[in-house]
Amino acid sequence: MGSRFVEPSEVWSRRRAWQALAVPDYFARDRSFWLPVAYAVPIGLMAGGAGLAFTWTVGQATKRLWPDEVDNGFLGGDLWWLPVTVIAGLLVGAMRKWMQVPAEPDGALANIAAAHVDKPSAIPMVFVSFVSLVGGASLGPFDAGTRSGGAIGEWFSDRVKADEETRQLNTLVGINGAVGGLLTSPFLGTLLVTELNPPEGQDRYYRVVAPSLVGSVFGFFVVFSFVGATFLDVFAVPDYDVEIWHFGIGVLLGVVGAFLSRLLGATVFLVRRWTTRINNTIVRAGIGGLAIGAIAVCFPLTLGSGKAQLPEMISQAEDLGAWLLVGVVLAKVV
Repeated sequence: MGSRFVEPSEVWSRRRAWQALAVPDYFARDRSFWLPVAYAVPIGLMAGGAGLAFTWTVGQATKRLWPDEVDNGFLGGDLWWLPVTVIAGLLVGAMRKWMQVPAEPDGALANIAAAHVDKPSAIPMVFVSFVSLVGGASLGPFDAGTRSGGAIGEWFSDRVKADEETRQLNTLVGINGAVGGLLTSPFLGTLLVTELNPPEGQDRYYRVVAPSLVGSVFGFFVVFSFVGATFLDVFAVPDYDVEIWHFGIGVLLGVVGAFLSRLLGATVFLVRRWTTRINNTIVRAGIGGLAIGAIAVCFPLTLGSGKAQLPEMISQAEDLGAWLLVGVVLAKVV
């Protein structure tokens, strides 16, 4: 069979279609592209430093407050944990009231989606997160990291008198710098932020992703320079040989994780619906601290963010038993 003759009009039609998909060749020559990339370097460094300072301070305070050796079995906690978590809860309530923190501040995901962080409440919320984490709450540094990084981006925008579009981009860069330093790879931070706030159009995509990735890389550089390890290196995972059937288990665990996330959302909704009936902020936070302490006494592995407890769960999994680990997961959800 002979080759089909392609009409010139069809050739030009294909070429125009390809050009529509291709990235414009002029965006990298535009000053408006490179200026945010240059801004991303100091923003990423400061955001990474803020994330590092927060996690290090929380770690040091936690080591001094809580015991190193704990019976991780059921009811293995000590009763003196209860007054500690209650005091921490009361302190959180007092800080929220004194610092005039909004009753329902935007969460980390909402901040990323809006590319905006409320600066007046960002720093108070970081202090509230610090006290909550040290006081035993089952939280991680993600919320405080996004708030501090985003606030740094907003602050930097004020210094350089950036327009609104650049301000939003600097906020995302700051969040990337903080998140990129906390994850295994800086690319994961940019991937996460881009998933939650996807840029529209190819030209806009590269104008957002390039500075975000630069900020994430420099944030990762700061954390890795001082810690000397990534997130995964913190945990001593036992050696194992990968088998084909492990992939099926991975898919199954993904389904279980999705179910637990929905369960967590429903639990948060119900608990928030119940606690809003208590008008006094300090009393409400104190009751929350009492609940955290009671759960921790029953399941000591739920105490804190889980960073210190996860290595023990990995090394003592056989001794702890499957049912206890399931109980720990469900208690974490509460």
